[in-house]
Amino acid sequence: MPKRDIGTQKKQKRDIKKELKEIELLDEKDREYYKLNKFGGMSAAEISNTFNDNINSVKSRIFRAQSKIRKISSPYIKEINKY
Repeated sequence: MPKRDIGTQKKQKRDIKKELKEIELLDEKDREYYKLNKFGGMSAAEISNTFNDNINSVKSRIFRAQSKIRKISSPYIKEINKY
């Protein structure tokens, strides 16, 4: 059982590193808003107020970032789901 736990932890670390690399491929503002939303726990409204940006633009940028990451990750997710 411990080997499986170590394998799981290694896989999780690889997944996190991969997601961080994918985030770096995003447009600067998309990346910043996505990070604040996902990792900083800020809502679109909070980001909008902080950066004095239109809330619909913020929502669009977060959605676009999520879509790009999903698209980049898709082949890997399919491979992981085989197990």
